Amino acid sequence: MIRKRVFQYGAALVFTRGISFLFTLLIIRSLPIGDIGTYYFLIGISAVLEVFITWGSPVSIQTQSGKSEHSNMAFSAALLGAGLCFFSLILFFFFQALHLIHDSLSPIAVIFVVSSTLVNSFTSIALAYYRSMLNVKNDIYILLAKELAKFVILLVIKSVFDLSLQSILVLLICINVLTILSILIDLQIRKNKKELTIKKDISFLMKQGRLLMPTFFVYSFPFILIRIFGYTHFGKEATGLLNICLLTNAGFQLYASSWGMAVKPIIGHFNNLEDRSAIFKVWKETNWVYLSGCIVLYIVCFVCYKQVLGLFKLDADVASVRHLYFIILLYNLVYSIGAINNSFLQMLKLTGYELKGMRLGLLFYPLIIWYCFDKDIQTLAWAVVLLELFKLSVQEFVLYRRCELKPRYQLSISAVVILITGTITLICVF
Repeated sequence: MIRKRVFQYGAALVFTRGISFLFTLLIIRSLPIGDIGTYYFLIGISAVLEVFITWGSPVSIQTQSGKSEHSNMAFSAALLGAGLCFFSLILFFFFQALHLIHDSLSPIAVIFVVSSTLVNSFTSIALAYYRSMLNVKNDIYILLAKELAKFVILLVIKSVFDLSLQSILVLLICINVLTILSILIDLQIRKNKKELTIKKDISFLMKQGRLLMPTFFVYSFPFILIRIFGYTHFGKEATGLLNICLLTNAGFQLYASSWGMAVKPIIGHFNNLEDRSAIFKVWKETNWVYLSGCIVLYIVCFVCYKQVLGLFKLDADVASVRHLYFIILLYNLVYSIGAINNSFLQMLKLTGYELKGMRLGLLFYPLIIWYCFDKDIQTLAWAVVLLELFKLSVQEFVLYRRCELKPRYQLSISAVVILITGTITLICVF
């Protein structure tokens, strides 16, 4: 029953995320490489803002899995996010008036960043509520509607008009606004007015968020490094190339995030029931399949690198492009192995232990940025791989200490897989 639920949910999410991948591919094939760099620079800013806007509320909501029967906490989290997002918008325009922000942040770009932040925050909050109720259908519907709307509308308009970056941003702003309104209306309908305690819920979310936000910031830092530092230091063309290479392996992101979302509500539910044997069973029944899927994805992306790069309008015969692709392929494999660990750590409320190790990583980040200043874009890519390896090492150490949840031999298998693929990458690049 556990395996069936996880596999069904994971498969449905893979399908939904596949549509998101098609939308991304359409964006890349519609814009020059410099505009792609600018687009993902804006997405990077949105990702940073999302950490502060959500305040860790999706995890706080999901940890209530099996306890709550109404969406009051989700509604309160949406109100908190909306307030913080409005404050961010005011700050953007204030700094823009003082000419203290990057030239790429035009008024349209700022509105796009804020609307993207809000729609992603609201979506995360709504999905967390649906998962906490183990309601798979609503989760799939909201994701499917959001991604289908973006893909179909952009595809139809692109078939008639030549789209620029500005026109795509305006189009996405309109879709974001409609999505925000639909989610907020749904949460408004589902809330229990008799038990509405917004002030108490927000206080709970803020308290939990202080513990969760540093974790989310650490997890998002590699993307911050690539999309923000890479853009401002190496230029939009180099950053565009790096982001395209990230997206060539989008199957990893799709696969890892779908499995993580499928597992989280079940782990949260069993954790609240204090059923450790059931949690161990989830590890046993899903981990081998998940790791095997990661290895298959790596092999396919490695063998078919020319076809993959060609799909994204990149020349596989250019050595710098090919080397960057293989480095990012290794990054995606390490990220995917760590993603499932992250799902368990969050839902088992072990992020506090993880944070103790991650604090060392916060000391590494300024050193990495300083080291990359006079280097090339490949050095930045290697830095991101090392950050991901450090994060994975901390996760595995925490799970090793909690060995009743995950068999120790599985820790060594992940290490062997990374050692082999890392050696292959070094041979291909050097």
